[in-house]
Amino acid sequence: MFIIEGSDCVGKTTVAEQVVKLTNIGGDFPAYYQHMTRPPEHFDFRFHYLDLMSKYAVMDRFHLGALAYHPEGTLPSYVRKWVEAHLYLKGSIIIIMYCSNDLAYRKKLEEHTRKEMFDIDFLANANKIYTELALSGNYDFTWDICHDPDFRWKDNGFCYPNVGDISKWIMKWTNFISVIDGGVS
Repeated sequence: MFIIEGSDCVGKTTVAEQVVKLTNIGGDFPAYYQHMTRPPEHFDFRFHYLDLMSKYAVMDRFHLGALAYHPEGTLPSYVRKWVEAHLYLKGSIIIIMYCSNDLAYRKKLEEHTRKEMFDIDFLANANKIYTELALSGNYDFTWDICHDPDFRWKDNGFCYPNVGDISKWIMKWTNFISVIDGGVS
């Protein structure tokens, strides 16, 4: 799985669509887009994730959403590590997108035209949790939409991954799956 984690309005869906588009060029790798919506009331945050795992899925949010969008304790550390071990066995990589500037993120949410399921304070807290996860160094790639190198395309001061960045992520993912499947890296 190619998992893109992050709170609302940080560019996950746009990146996921780019990953699917770029990965399907040539037709040798049948990647498809999948979105993790709010889980049903009786969702088992350990075993039900296993049913959703697919090595070709480009997942717009997955298990780390339980840390950011659900009450504390919903995804204990040992369960998160267990889920991530299973993801590793599927050849998964995890990218965390976040905004390090709380004020800029709140302004982006206020200006966003689509109605979100959660209020701005809730989403700002979710972004804070994703920021902490990103800065932990435990995940494959991270992307701060508030950094500002000159070579990125920009949207009202926010910077998003370009095709070169996304292609590097795809290369790591497809190579990892090749190794998991018994190929050569």
